[in-house]
Order: sequence, then C-alpha cells, then structure tokens
Amino acid sequence: MRSWNIRIVLVHENTGEDVTANIFEKATYKLHPTFGDLIKKPPFKIQEEGWGEFDMRIIVTGMDKGGDHELLHDLNFQKERYEAEHKITFKNPKPNLLEKLRESGPVGGEENGVKSKRADDSAKKNRKRPEKGVR
Repeated sequence: MRSWNIRIVLVHENTGEDVTANIFEKATYKLHPTFGDLIKKPPFKIQEEGWGEFDMRIIVTGMDKGGDHELLHDLNFQKERYEAEHKITFKNPKPNLLEKLRESGPVGGEENGVKSKRADDSAKKNRKRPEKGVR
C-alpha cells in the first residue's frame, strides 16, 4: 500500500506561489467506480492509501454560481511527488467571485462582471474570460 494525498490550490499569477482556493465552494473527487465520490470543503485535501493507478475526475464548484469545472488527474506513482496545473475559465463571474480571483493576481477580462451597453456586438464576442491556474 502507498499513502498519497491531493490538494487544490490557486497559483498566484505573478509569484507562482500557492494561494488558498477560496473561489470554490466544494470539490468532488471521483476516484474510481469502485469508490464512492468524496466531497470536500476548503482546503479540498484528501489523503488515502492504495496501490492502483487510474485517471481521476475532480469537479470543482465555483462560488456565487461560478459553475462546475472538471479537472482530469492521472493518479500514478511514477514519481515521489508531482503537480499538475489546470486552467479554469469563468464565464461572467459575479463581483464577489472577481474579488476573490484578484487575490491570486491580475484578472483578465474584468469587464465581464459589469453590464455595459455596447453598440458593437463583436466586442462582446471577442472579450477575454477570466481564467486562473489551479494545481
């Protein structure tokens, strides 16, 4: 048997340091069909023992109706320690979520959370959506 753990953090855009993933309400770990789902609240850490290697699905639920986002993770024991970085994009985040996103660095497309009248519809289609690195 091998002891292993997984945790979810944000990656600060400027410093690369770990930041608490307070933009999510919960994380649902779908380990393997033979296990039930594990639902975790912050800090979203699980620690288990096992011997098998498999692809794991992690569904993180954004705060303030930020939606569900799926992360795919290859659980294996080829290295003693490894990290996987994923990008998550939020569509039209609410102001509260935008404020939390700013804690991990600059947020692209901040105008998405603010309603404004635009004469040019193409500007709406081409605007950037805020995304954050998660590992």
